[in-house]
Amino acid sequence: MFDITQGNYKKLIIGNNCKIGDYVHIAAGEKVIIGNNCLMASKIYISDISHGCYKEGLENDSPDIPPDRRLLATDPVIIGNNVWIGENVSILSGITIGDGCIVGANSVVTKNVPKHTIVAGVPAKVIKVWNKESELWIKS
Repeated sequence: MFDITQGNYKKLIIGNNCKIGDYVHIAAGEKVIIGNNCLMASKIYISDISHGCYKEGLENDSPDIPPDRRLLATDPVIIGNNVWIGENVSILSGITIGDGCIVGANSVVTKNVPKHTIVAGVPAKVIKVWNKESELWIKS
């Protein structure tokens, strides 16, 4: 287990038996949780931080403010157990990736990923789903 703690608060939690490749960049401003038995290739970016707020329904940051002067907004990232993340993947703030997922190389994950699915692309979309009865990956 690898934790980064601020006081009694853990910001980065990496589960047991995880394998992480070279040049993986994890920014944990609030909380990033990576489950057990995860496999991560190289050059992956995972961040729960954004320079400013851009969500509908909330007070947004003006484009007239330089990005590095905007307030930091955080939204936790949760990666489940037995997840495989391919080369050059970006996982943005507020994302949950369910157990048993595969994220294809060069994908940008901008929405939550349901458990037992394979996602790929920019933005990442579900391309296959595990069928428990047939024990096969089925095209979505």
